[in-house]
Amino acid sequence: MAWFSIVQIALLCLSCWMVFKSVMQCFVNRGRPLWMGLVGALAVVVLFLLFLYAGMRIARSAADSFGAMVAGGFTVMIAFQAFLNIAMVVGWFPVVGKPLPFVSSGGSSLIATLAMVGLILSVSKEAAAPTIYERRRADLRVVRAASDTGHTTASARSGRGRAGANRR
Repeated sequence: MAWFSIVQIALLCLSCWMVFKSVMQCFVNRGRPLWMGLVGALAVVVLFLLFLYAGMRIARSAADSFGAMVAGGFTVMIAFQAFLNIAMVVGWFPVVGKPLPFVSSGGSSLIATLAMVGLILSVSKEAAAPTIYERRRADLRVVRAASDTGHTTASARSGRGRAGANRR
């Protein structure tokens, strides 16, 4: 589940960059029809919604509450900044100078946004790691597969003996 979220966020960043590159060329060239800009803008909104969904999913599956707050907080910060910028461009809010995450050409904003995405991905990685209880449960197996040991002992065939008798 966490690997799927990592791939979603990576594809989102790449797709967002490519879509806005084509939308910005539409504004510069003016040769393309206006509907291509509409499609690109709708694609960016959908990609930010997918980013919000993936980040909240990572926050929900976090291993601890601190990780959930970090992932949820950074996801909401990035999504809010994106939708604030979109609302400024449309004219719903006054222009305050917030750049569009992953898209606007600003070095410090891009570095901070990518750092936040890195922390979200680290929470996702922690959620994918087996918990201490899952590792203990895996160690409780009395009989290992034949490929693990290469042979079976008499106590392993009968199911009796110590719990760790046929461990390596």
